[in-house]
Amino acid sequence: MVEQERADKSKVSENKLKDRIFELEKSFQSEKEKLFKITSEMNKQYKQMQDELLKDINESKANLKKKCEMIGNLSETYVFY
Repeated sequence: MVEQERADKSKVSENKLKDRIFELEKSFQSEKEKLFKITSEMNKQYKQMQDELLKDINESKANLKKKCEMIGNLSETYVFY
């Protein structure tokens, strides 16, 4: 009878351990999915910031070119001594 009790307790402990492992795996998978979503969102935001910065740079270059052309036109119109 003692051996049967030990076997029963061992089986109960084994089942508890299996349940705990299952819960940990489930939790791990959930955290893994959260991490993926967060990383994806951060990558999206980073790309948007890069695109906005590139757009601003291109607009600034175009504006600078336009101003330089205006200055060039002014210097052709007026003769400075």
